[in-house]
Amino acid sequence: MGHRISILALFILFSFNECQLSIPTHSPSTTTISGDTNQNLNSTTSATTISSTTGTTTIESSTTTGTTITIDTTTETTTTRVRSYSDFAEIEFFHEILTQLDSEEQPIEEYIVYLYTLTCAPCTQISEEVLEALEKLVNCGMAVFVVNVQTLIQNDDGDRDQFLASIDVPALQVPMLIIIKDGVYQSKFIGATQVIEGLGLMVQCEE
Repeated sequence: MGHRISILALFILFSFNECQLSIPTHSPSTTTISGDTNQNLNSTTSATTISSTTGTTTIESSTTTGTTITIDTTTETTTTRVRSYSDFAEIEFFHEILTQLDSEEQPIEEYIVYLYTLTCAPCTQISEEVLEALEKLVNCGMAVFVVNVQTLIQNDDGDRDQFLASIDVPALQVPMLIIIKDGVYQSKFIGATQVIEGLGLMVQCEE
């Protein structure tokens, strides 16, 4: 009986020395994450590789970044038209101020004449407002003329004096706005304040 126990013990001991502990090994794994956004923007693509063996872990990673951003910028340019006296018909002679004709050489039934000079301070101060109002009157169908008094031509027959007498003023004054109907002077507005007030009343036709 004692011999059998000894032989059994030797057998167990021999088997234990040959025992192997099997540790499963994992094959190298690769994980790739990629993304693509279709808006002129290419996202980052990254690749990470993890390799593991018994007792050793190796991590290898590589990142490739390629980013393209396209920005379309549109610049809008707003152009503001600058009004000028040259936008309107100009009268060059004294005798023509009260005798304007239409395209068919017929007397214009009613029209407005604005007299100014480029060196007149009040004229310059109200020029933008006056030009805007005159433009509105033209759009209303009113005939509008401008007169640069500095370049107004006087004939030898005294047409200047006749004109001054017709509008009942002793001398030319600017700025001045006059209304002519059927070849006859109707009313006048002299000075910056009166000119603006007169134009304000007339442009109501637009409403």
